[in-house]
Amino acid sequence: MKRALALSLVSALFAAGCSQQAPVLRVEPTYQEAANAPLLQNSREAVGRLVAGLDVAATGPGPVLVATVVNVNDLSRSAPLGRTLSEQYANNMAALGFDVKEIKLRGEVFVKEGAGELLLSREIKDI
Repeated sequence: MKRALALSLVSALFAAGCSQQAPVLRVEPTYQEAANAPLLQNSREAVGRLVAGLDVAATGPGPVLVATVVNVNDLSRSAPLGRTLSEQYANNMAALGFDVKEIKLRGEVFVKEGAGELLLSREIKDI
């Protein structure tokens, strides 16, 4: 009897070792927490410093192009962080009253290594 009980107990211990642990659930931030994220605040501050350094009288009231941040060694590749930052910069500059143009929607953009993004158009008013 004792032997059967001990064998049952050992079997139960071995079986318990094979059981799976409950997966750790990832808790997503709320919209309010995401809106107060340090990345967003730092982005706003960066745009504020950029705009503070502009001489609007010298540059004029023309449109502003915001490009995606890419690896300078491989201009054909961007990263999610680079795309996120460029979107935040464009949104913040538009909120400050700048005429931000979305060049990603244009088919006439050519990226030349060493020169950056070039708009291809014969009509300056189209740019």
